[in-house]
Amino acid sequence: MNTLGIRATPHCIFYSVFNVTNKEIIACESFLLPKIYNDVEKLKYLRNTTLDLIALFKVDGAAIRIIENNAQTVDHFRLNIEGVIREAFASKYGLIHDSFVKANFKKIFKVSDLVIKDTIARKSTYLIEDINEFSKNEEVEAILAAMALATKYFASTGDAK
Repeated sequence: MNTLGIRATPHCIFYSVFNVTNKEIIACESFLLPKIYNDVEKLKYLRNTTLDLIALFKVDGAAIRIIENNAQTVDHFRLNIEGVIREAFASKYGLIHDSFVKANFKKIFKVSDLVIKDTIARKSTYLIEDINEFSKNEEVEAILAAMALATKYFASTGDAK
């Protein structure tokens, strides 16, 4: 049983796949939105690619790390990207899906703000043992999204709660 975690920026999409049964990260990659496309074409490409990832990795659940509710600056195209990803999740029949901000990670993993902050900055191995394999904060946030979904919705047997 696999969960997909996504963290989007206006130009790059980071994703991870977490195997719930074995409690391991089986993929952590990213892809760029083609610069040659206009915004509508980028969103169409993103939707199709998201659905392809769900099928490729046989994903049972998917989550996105969304922009903070109290963000000082908001990139409107990132909001569009996040909306398209969430719509792709919702359009996949039977897929358990959710969206998370940092505070959700704290609550789901039952840890302090500092642990979440240090994990994202790759200073703590408390939640992700091999954290140093990842070079970008967005990769870690995608991993946390996949793991949080697994923790929130799936029992240790791999069945939905």
